[in-house]
Amino acid sequence: MSVARLRLAPGAPRLPAVVAAFAAGHTAVLMAAPGVPEAFLDAAGAELEAPMTVVLGPDTAGGLAVLGLTEIAPALLAAASFEAALRDALAADLAIVVLPEAPA
Repeated sequence: MSVARLRLAPGAPRLPAVVAAFAAGHTAVLMAAPGVPEAFLDAAGAELEAPMTVVLGPDTAGGLAVLGLTEIAPALLAAASFEAALRDALAADLAIVVLPEAPA
């Protein structure tokens, strides 16, 4: 599996970066907030598997520190918080892996 790792600034649009990663031939995308350690991302990336799997990792403030996808999911990419992303993933009946709070 080819996993694109993206570090996006808080508030940066996620959809264009994810579309570009899949268009480049990656089979999964793992996005992380600045400061999330590489070792934590290694563990998160290992959880991505097809069919549609979503990896969610909260930060200390209730936001998303890590978001991993095996397909483009616009509702999840628009989610502003961990709770919103989890709710959207549950509503879409996706396979969900919830990570512990990401270390800073």
